[in-house]
Amino acid sequence: MKNRKLLSLLTAAAMTAGALGGCGGGGTQTTAAAPEAQAGQKTEAQAPDSSGGGADSAGEASMYEVTEPVTIEYWYNSAVNEDFYNKLAEDFNSSQEYVTVVPVCGGDYNSISEKLTAAQAAGTGLPGLCLMSVDRIAVYMDSGVCEPLDPYCEAYGVDTSDFVDAFMNGGTYDGVIYGFPHGVSVATFYYNRDELAKVGLDAFPATWEEFKTWCKEVYDKTGKTAYTCACMQNNILYNFSYNWGGLLVKEDGTTGFDSETLKQYIREMKELVDAGYVEWSLEGVEAVGNKFLNGDTMCINVSCTDYSHYTDNDFEVGLAWNYTGEHGISSVAGSLMFIPSGLDQKSKNAAFVFAKYLSSPDVNLEWAKFSSYLATHKSTIADESKMAEIYEALPEMKMVYENSGNYIEKIKTPYFSKAMKPFMEAINQIILENADFDETWNNMLEEVNYVLAGN
Repeated sequence: MKNRKLLSLLTAAAMTAGALGGCGGGGTQTTAAAPEAQAGQKTEAQAPDSSGGGADSAGEASMYEVTEPVTIEYWYNSAVNEDFYNKLAEDFNSSQEYVTVVPVCGGDYNSISEKLTAAQAAGTGLPGLCLMSVDRIAVYMDSGVCEPLDPYCEAYGVDTSDFVDAFMNGGTYDGVIYGFPHGVSVATFYYNRDELAKVGLDAFPATWEEFKTWCKEVYDKTGKTAYTCACMQNNILYNFSYNWGGLLVKEDGTTGFDSETLKQYIREMKELVDAGYVEWSLEGVEAVGNKFLNGDTMCINVSCTDYSHYTDNDFEVGLAWNYTGEHGISSVAGSLMFIPSGLDQKSKNAAFVFAKYLSSPDVNLEWAKFSSYLATHKSTIADESKMAEIYEALPEMKMVYENSGNYIEKIKTPYFSKAMKPFMEAINQIILENADFDETWNNMLEEVNYVLAGN
């Protein structure tokens, strides 16, 4: 039954989550060597602390030690970072004696899920370390796909408290650590600072009431759409719902989308769309981003990871945190890395050694400096000299890090993507098709509760 549940959940995850970037193609790339490997010195990373500072005894610690050559694959999804991963694996492989990592671009997250499902069913071909989107990680943790990492962290003396809480919480399920953050992000507003400065509107609004007025003024003074919402993105709508008092799942297991403040927000957003000030777009993030870069819309709301792609254009891009709601949060998106539980122990040990290296503060800093994915360690964010390296290349990221206290992890449920789908469809029907609000909303609530009940 466990295997049947596992395969069922994996298959569902592969079908419900949206496709992200695949392998090959352009984008910002780097071949910078990771700091730990730049000196060309072999490390002792493969040997856990058996002196009592890690596991309870030398015997227990040795269970997680890598003592012979092991080759593992690292499955990742992002074409943007292909050169970085190849160089990183090269540096890591030369920095220690036993573990050889082969980076493999598995395609988008749907493709990775399908391949993982097939490997689980076949009992062979599993990666040592796998990158997976935070939207679906609860599926893997709930179904037993992920190896519990607490004993490895103890054996190797990993200080998990140094990770940003929202990032680490995203990889924790029922109090057990299953995943480390890597490639994490939050959504922010992007606005055309130069064009808006020409009409005196470059100060981004701080409240929802100011935002509504701002949208009208931008439209009136520029003749352009003030804001284009990428409404097919789970993370964007999840943030909106949370900030307006509509929790996906309440403590009793039912949805909290039956919120009067959330419903009023949707009604007022529809008014902005009907007036032409706002576009509620069914297009993908790339198309929405192109509208912004082409000057067709003055503001969009997408992941902070896109900022590194928007810095080389004809106008200055501004980033703003404003979610104009009660809580002012942005939920963590992007990805987490985990070790498949179906591996043999020596492969798990090797995978953890690489996961520890990949998630270390210095290696993560190299990643954050060019990618506009987020630095994951509190010690890094608190170090002005290290953050200056990020801000020199990506100056607007300073605003994002100043709001690190407002990052939150998504509510963990295996049904996240499946439950968000009827919510997204209902809002689109109301805003774009003039569907009856109450009838559409009530039908949505019934469907979301049905999904959350495990149906």
